[in-house]
Amino acid sequence: MTQAVLRTHFNTSHLIRLLADLVPANAAPSQQEFAQRLGQWVSFTDAMTLYAALNSVAQSARSAQTAAGVSAALACAHAELARTRNAMVQVIQRSCAAVPGSARIKFPVPPIETGPDIAISYAPFLRFCVTVQREMDSRLGPLRASVRQALMGASPALRQLAALDAVFDTVLSERERRLLATVPALVEKRFNALRQEHLHMLAATGQVDDSAVWIRPGAWLARFRDELCGVLLAQWELRLQPVTGLVQALGNEVNGKT
Repeated sequence: MTQAVLRTHFNTSHLIRLLADLVPANAAPSQQEFAQRLGQWVSFTDAMTLYAALNSVAQSARSAQTAAGVSAALACAHAELARTRNAMVQVIQRSCAAVPGSARIKFPVPPIETGPDIAISYAPFLRFCVTVQREMDSRLGPLRASVRQALMGASPALRQLAALDAVFDTVLSERERRLLATVPALVEKRFNALRQEHLHMLAATGQVDDSAVWIRPGAWLARFRDELCGVLLAQWELRLQPVTGLVQALGNEVNGKT
């Protein structure tokens, strides 16, 4: 897979398009930098590590499963992927709900008695984003490892793919975390833009600012919450792409055997 292919794939992802729509036009260089860095995760200096991993698999004498065994592994992988995807989607949607109820992670809402000047800090929202990202990490790692294990017993070709994915997971994980850690900073630009839009409206109408109404439907903080929910959902789908590809490869193996 070339860097050009990676760059094209990620530049057209829903997350990139969504961030481009939300971030003000004067922040365009940051958007471009985000997309370019996202498309350059693969470093060819890691080629020797990849070569060693592929050679170790090629020399393995482990036998492949029967067609029935691979089909069963595919069914389990599909179910685990769907279960993990849906569970995280529910976590994000509940945390960003207008009434979060008993959600473990909750979108920060300023207390009613908090003055507008005190309540405006972006820090609570940054912590919220980081908490959700860590929740993604905790769910994605075990899922990806489990699907790789399913591939290991399917065929020699899929064993190679699983070994390759394991190396890429190790090589790219820190870069991925650093890059995706910039998403909250990009979203902060949208937070500030909505806040300024709100202040301009107050100045034009002569209204007094009241943090108690910020979260009402259509108000600036409620809009930010809904948009942030969309960004987090798009980020989750982006991060699921590698494991989704592994499951699809396993499905191709089944279709080739049946």
